[in-house]
Amino acid sequence: MTANPEKVTVEVHLQTPFEEVPLGQFSLNDGQVTGTDRRGITYRGTCTPTPDGGLNVELMVSVPTGTRIREGEVTETDAEQRLAFHLSREQVAGQEAKEILLSGFGSADVRFKVR
Repeated sequence: MTANPEKVTVEVHLQTPFEEVPLGQFSLNDGQVTGTDRRGITYRGTCTPTPDGGLNVELMVSVPTGTRIREGEVTETDAEQRLAFHLSREQVAGQEAKEILLSGFGSADVRFKVR
C-alpha cells in the first residue's frame, strides 16, 4: 500500500506470536475504505495521506448481533463504533504491525498487505 489512497485491495492479517491469520480484505478507492472481516464486522471510512508518508485512517465499525467475541461470548445487539488510527510509513508498507484496539474485543497487532 502506498501513502497515496489509490484503488487497491489490502489484506489485513492478525499477527500472533506464532503466525499471521487472515482477518479480511479491504478496498481502498480514492481515499474511501470498505471491507468486512472474517467475523462479519464491516468497516467503512476514509484514509488520508500524511506528510510523513503515513496514513490517517478513520472508520465506522458495524458489529452485528451474535458476533463471537471470545469462547462462549457473543454480542447481544448491533453496535457501531468509531475507530481512528495513524499508520506510519513502515506500517503502510507492511514492514511493521500496528496495534489496534476495538472496544469490547480488545487489542490486536495487525499487518497490512497490498494484493
